[in-house]
Amino acid sequence: MDAPAVNAHLKSLAARLAVPAQLAVAALVLGLAALCLHRLATSLDIHAVLRTARAIPGWRLAAAFALTAGSYLLLTAYDVMALRTIGRPLPYRTAALASFTSYTLSHNLGFGILTGAAARLRIYGAKGLGTGEVARVTAIAGVTFWTGVFASASLALLVHRRPLAAPGTSSRWARSTRQARACWRCWWAPR
Repeated sequence: MDAPAVNAHLKSLAARLAVPAQLAVAALVLGLAALCLHRLATSLDIHAVLRTARAIPGWRLAAAFALTAGSYLLLTAYDVMALRTIGRPLPYRTAALASFTSYTLSHNLGFGILTGAAARLRIYGAKGLGTGEVARVTAIAGVTFWTGVFASASLALLVHRRPLAAPGTSSRWARSTRQARACWRCWWAPR
């Protein structure tokens, strides 16, 4: 067989095996997740979990739900801004669906670049965006998200005057927090 015939044969074979391979990988990941959940569930005391859940005041559950909903609402703005940045604005409803879906998958499944980008590609691809444009939206939204995380953490460290130490942690964490805050102040102090 000559090289073009071999290449054509390999391409047709890859095309035929693509969907079964994807299904096999999905089944493997689902099986591993089920195994992990089973092992985790066997180590839990369901009665202790229910007692703890019942001890949480209703207003705290409502506040947690409201803050979570507000967080996802604000996350939709990242996609709206990213779409405008690349010059391809879409209706808010489309951007919100893509953003909510991608962040929900990436926050719950992990692998944010892979899962979030796949969800965005599916939704934005149906609206005419190419792979490169979806990659740019994903990158812009990711950079915006992490910039916000680091800015919030920096502000929290500057505002919080006492060392951050959880009960049962070493004082080394408290010292490093003080040192980080002191370095920040020295660097940004008016000269």
